[in-house]
Amino acid sequence: MLWWQPEEKAVVRIYLVAAGWGATLAVWQTQLDALIGVLFLNNKEAAFAGMKMIHALGSALTFAYSSAVCTDVKLFILLAVLAAGLVGYGVLEWKTHKEARDSHKSLEQLGERNRNNQTLLDVDALVERETSL
Repeated sequence: MLWWQPEEKAVVRIYLVAAGWGATLAVWQTQLDALIGVLFLNNKEAAFAGMKMIHALGSALTFAYSSAVCTDVKLFILLAVLAAGLVGYGVLEWKTHKEARDSHKSLEQLGERNRNNQTLLDVDALVERETSL
């Protein structure tokens, strides 16, 4: 759209772009879900709820300005949000790997530690709930 104007005879290319976009989104979403699952083991529900809320807010904002802004501006907004997301993801990965390196633990070990802490919290909550009855 910025560098390529779709033509009616380029139907295959349009479908290839859509398929590439879908495959890329599937990989990106899977990686993001996995990262959030590892980083927020003690509070997964809130982390995923926050992620879904931000996603819905972005969709609502996009819908709200879609009729007021031309396509070129929409594409630049999309590129800016994509760049900000990639930078944020990169910083998060860097901090996570730095923490793992500094503590001489792998990401799997950090996840296991968080999982054990969550298990202890679950047991404490269960004991508290059962003893209060």
